[in-house]
Amino acid sequence: MVSTCPRCGASLAAGAQFCAACGQSTAPAPPRPAAPPPAAGASRMPIAALVILFGGLVALIGASWLYQSGGLPGMDGSTAPVAATPGVPSEPGAQPPASADGATPPAAAPVPPAPGTAPPPAAGAVAPPAGAPAAAAAQKAPPPPPPPFEKTYECRKYAAFKIEPDTAIVTVDGEIIGIADEWADTPRTKKYEFEKEGVHYVRLSHRDYKTIWLRFIVSEKADDKTAEVELEMKKSDKDEKKKDGSSG
Repeated sequence: MVSTCPRCGASLAAGAQFCAACGQSTAPAPPRPAAPPPAAGASRMPIAALVILFGGLVALIGASWLYQSGGLPGMDGSTAPVAATPGVPSEPGAQPPASADGATPPAAAPVPPAPGTAPPPAAGAVAPPAGAPAAAAAQKAPPPPPPPFEKTYECRKYAAFKIEPDTAIVTVDGEIIGIADEWADTPRTKKYEFEKEGVHYVRLSHRDYKTIWLRFIVSEKADDKTAEVELEMKKSDKDEKKKDGSSG
């Protein structure tokens, strides 16, 4: 019995196990396995997701409608009403309501200030302006006393210091200007010029001599333009004691 190849359709000899044309087996192809049945609940998953999505969409639409219509308290800019506390007036200056027997409830006790804070000023009291105590103290403070000056000089503008020793330090109104030899008004030195009129204090100091204070009154009405200061400083007590000890 002659049959045909199930794959290429060529004629096959009786009992042939392979096709001479295509070389494939002449046995019939095995049947395809049946598809597995769907898992339980697989068909329900899309339905559940659609239900959740639809519910969220409905909730979003409802919230948007309430916001536009002002249905929720506070969403239209207004504040929700606050429940009134019994015995406390809701309006400023209003008296608390009387009780059933006609008696007025006592007023609320004042709240004490927090520790470390100043108590509030009494009603009708006027607070002092800021900086008033400091300004008052500054006005009442007496000026410092002048130093114990030994001599007073008057001039219109300048001062020349011819001091012995010439290495004495000259201080004008608290500012050191140098040694006396620098302000002796000689051909090689200059004289000191006061910056403004008024009273000025000059200090002459040296480590081996006693300190001398001088007062200068600078005015356009003075007779001399330059005050000539010619002084010889005295030795200090320590230096005198050293001399006495060395001589003995």
